[in-house]
Amino acid sequence: MTYFSLFAPRWLCAGLLTSSVAIAQSVDNGFQIMFNQRAGNCTACHSIPDVNGKKNSIQSTFAPPLDAVALRYTQPTLMQWVTDARKLNSQTLMPPFGMDLGNGRLLTDAQIADVVAALQTLR
Repeated sequence: MTYFSLFAPRWLCAGLLTSSVAIAQSVDNGFQIMFNQRAGNCTACHSIPDVNGKKNSIQSTFAPPLDAVALRYTQPTLMQWVTDARKLNSQTLMPPFGMDLGNGRLLTDAQIADVVAALQTLR
């Protein structure tokens, strides 16, 4: 057995570390958007479980809770819910965060991807 077969190449380790840091940053950005009253403002309608040991003081019951949402929906479905939930439920009151309704979009594609990354951690 060679040294190379025992340990992963340095470039591979660096890539995995960079990737995990990027994912963690995306998740963190997603939660910031979700709790920001001027961005996603998800807490206006949804209850969201405590995240990273932070107690969430705002827990709305207007819309379904987001507890374990990643177990109920796939990543593409979560993406559709955030982008334009009307395509999944024509009666929804959820804003179409990814659609331009004539005065710009509520969230960019990158912000929506971050929100979905955060939602995927809710298991």
